[in-house]
Amino acid sequence: MSRMMRATRSFEYHVIPARGQSGGLCLAWRQGMEVQVLNSSANYICVRFSPKDKPPWILVGVYGDPKHHRNRWLWETMTQIIQLHGAVCLMGDFNEILSSEEKYGGNSNLKSNTIDFQNFTFDSGLVDVRYKGPAYTWTNKRNVSEAIYERLDRVLVTPDWLQLYPNAYVNHLPMIHSDHCPILFRIKKPPDRSNNFRIENWWMLEDDFQDKWVNDWKATERLPSKERWKSIRNCMKQWAVSHLTPKKKLEKLANQIQKVQMQHPSMRDHAMEEALLVEYEKAELQHEQYWQQRSRMEWHNLGDRNTRFFHTVATNRRRFNLITMIRNEDGNLTGCEKVIRKQLVKYFSDLYSPTQNSLLEAPPGQSQIEQNFWNVLQQDIGPKIPTTAHYYITKPQNTVK
Repeated sequence: MSRMMRATRSFEYHVIPARGQSGGLCLAWRQGMEVQVLNSSANYICVRFSPKDKPPWILVGVYGDPKHHRNRWLWETMTQIIQLHGAVCLMGDFNEILSSEEKYGGNSNLKSNTIDFQNFTFDSGLVDVRYKGPAYTWTNKRNVSEAIYERLDRVLVTPDWLQLYPNAYVNHLPMIHSDHCPILFRIKKPPDRSNNFRIENWWMLEDDFQDKWVNDWKATERLPSKERWKSIRNCMKQWAVSHLTPKKKLEKLANQIQKVQMQHPSMRDHAMEEALLVEYEKAELQHEQYWQQRSRMEWHNLGDRNTRFFHTVATNRRRFNLITMIRNEDGNLTGCEKVIRKQLVKYFSDLYSPTQNSLLEAPPGQSQIEQNFWNVLQQDIGPKIPTTAHYYITKPQNTVK
C-alpha cells in the first residue's frame, strides 16, 4: 500500500501495516489539504481536517474487529473522541449492524454486540447518514440457500458535523472484486426545488394573510380546480415575496430595538420600544412554527425553544424526504431526476384514473373502517397523552365485532 501511494505522488497518507492475516489500514488525502493525524491503532485512524471554508472537524476511519467482543473498547474510544471534539465523522467497515433490517439470511436474532453498537450510536447522538444504492454492503458470497447479506459499512456523524454539511450522503457502489461494496461519501446540494410550493404555518400569524386567502379563494371560484389552485399558488407566492421571513424579520426588529435602546432613557420612545418588543415576540413564534413544520416531531409542541439538536432533526428529515432513487416499471433502480419525476407523475395519474373510480365509489369495508379508526386515534389523540399511555391506547387490540 505504501509503495502504491508513493507512486501516485499526488497523495499524502497514513498507513497501519497488516498483521498476520489481518489487513492493514490506509487513509489518504490529496496534497495541499490541511490534515493532521491525531491518533491511530489497528482499528482506526483519527485525523483533524481543516477545510478553507469550514471550521476544523475530526474524521475517523473505522475498522470494526470481526471478533465482535473486542469492539467494546473501540466504541469507548470513539465516545471519548466525540466528547473531546464535537464535530466528528466516523466512516468505514464497522463490522456491526444496527438492526435486524440490515441483515438478510442467517440468524436474525440480535446479538449482544449489536446491542452494544446500538447503545454506542444512541448515547453519542450519532446520525446514520442516508445512502443511495443497494441496501447491503457485505455478503458471504455463498449460494442462494446459504447467502447472508449485511450492511456493515456506513458513515456516522455528530449533529455538530451535520450542521456543517447538511447535504452529505453515501453512495453504495457495485460489489465487484470484494465481498464488500465500496462506499462513496459525497457532499452535494439537493436537486433544485425552486418550483415546489407549500403553505407556511407562520403565514397564519400575519395580519393580512386570512383576508388575502379569502379574497383569492372567492376571486377564483369560477375556474376549474387545477387552474384555481395554480392561480392561488401564484397569488400566495407574490404575497410571500412582500413579507419578510421570520429570520429576516427577527434581524430587522433586533436592529430597530437596539437603536431605540441606545437612546438615553429620558429621550427614548418607550411606546415604540414596547411595540417593537411585541412584534419581536410574534416573529419568534413564527420562527418556532417555521422549524416545527419542518420537523413534524410529536414531542415538539409550540412552546418548546429552538436548539441545535432540533435544527439537526429538521435538517435530517429534509434529507430523509429527498427522493434520490426510484424503481421503474422494469424493476430497475434509477437516480435520474427526470425519470423520477416522470415515474411519480405516471403513478399518481394511474392512481386517480377513471379505472380506479369504482374503488372510490364502493362502500368502505370492515378492515378499512378499523384502519381509519386507529389512524384517527393515533393522530388526534396520541400527541395529547403521555408516552406510556400512548403505547397502551394505540397498540393493536382484539376487535369486538
